[in-house]
Amino acid sequence: MTPKGVSLRSSRAARRGRITAGVVIVLAGLIAGCTSGQPATQTWEELDAAGPGTIVTLTGTSGGLLIGRHDPNAVPRSILQERRGDGQVRLIPLRSGKDAYAREAELLSVSANGDDVVALGGFRAGAHGNVRWTVWRGTMRALVEQPQTFETFGGIDAGMVKGAASSSAGPVLVGTWLNPTAKGYDLTTWEPKGARWVQPRSGAVSAATAKDLPSPGAVSAAGGRFEVAGWVTRLTAPLRDEPVVWSATDPAGPWHEVPLPVPDDEPIVRASAIDCTSDYCIVGGRSAGQVVVWRLTLHAGRPDRIDPPQTFATTADLDRPMVAVAAASPHDIVAFAEGGTTRTIVLGDDSAPFEHQGELVALATDGSGRVMLATHEGSMNHLRALTPRTTGPEN
Repeated sequence: MTPKGVSLRSSRAARRGRITAGVVIVLAGLIAGCTSGQPATQTWEELDAAGPGTIVTLTGTSGGLLIGRHDPNAVPRSILQERRGDGQVRLIPLRSGKDAYAREAELLSVSANGDDVVALGGFRAGAHGNVRWTVWRGTMRALVEQPQTFETFGGIDAGMVKGAASSSAGPVLVGTWLNPTAKGYDLTTWEPKGARWVQPRSGAVSAATAKDLPSPGAVSAAGGRFEVAGWVTRLTAPLRDEPVVWSATDPAGPWHEVPLPVPDDEPIVRASAIDCTSDYCIVGGRSAGQVVVWRLTLHAGRPDRIDPPQTFATTADLDRPMVAVAAASPHDIVAFAEGGTTRTIVLGDDSAPFEHQGELVALATDGSGRVMLATHEGSMNHLRALTPRTTGPEN
């Protein structure tokens, strides 16, 4: 029996407010024509994005790129592909049992460490309209559903599972869980014990109190560490959202909270994206009228230095904060939604912003170190790869 409900795609759209191959696109940002002193260009290659449904996730692996898709006309709806370095694409089966919710689930997050792959999907349904979460785990050959009880992620009081990340310490899911005092939702993790996903006995990453409410935005893992970007809502006057990163070597903790500097004393600043290497992290977020980007240098695996935040003007509403980042030095990238298009900026570079067709879906770095961008425009998927920077001729 197929459950009745609302897909994560439609619920995400309510909250927030695809095919050519072998084509190289060169555009000097938003500047038309060619003049002396013109910024260098970003050069993106349009790749073959042919395939069923809509691209919903990108995940870099040592051998290439994992592409998550959602096809509302297929059963199951979720599809996982591997794009290898030579451009060949193959299907990685997502095997589910009798759970109808798993067949309806839309992929939200996919993580990989070596040959260990975890996929997280969900489908909003049931009497309370909560998301019914599905977890698959396996290898590059196939993933198998690991059925969880309704109470695993909070039951009728469930919060939200924001994503999966995998390091040498293993995989982790990050999300929220109703505090026992009912003062709000804690930021918490789940880790696998066999086929069951459980919260660590050590408690929450960050607990909700009468004064502070933590919110996770995204999670990344590299070099044996986990880094969660998010914000803490300070309920004491004046009300404000302060961006933070929580850092740990193990899902069970201890977790260390690292405050991020706020540009221009903005009262509402939320960190919603993060991507890390073993040496540094790029964090992206939003404040009113701005996209905000931080760079955290890691020392001995822990955040050691935070560069002053960079800001970029945006017309997108603060409640539609689609931002993605890629730590891929020397081409660290921030991407953000701008109307019905996507804008990319190379950090620390003199290239002009680049405007892409379609709304932002995901950003990732593949096994060769290339930054890969997915957008969608109506029923069309776009998949693009950033190529080495070029400089246009002067007139």
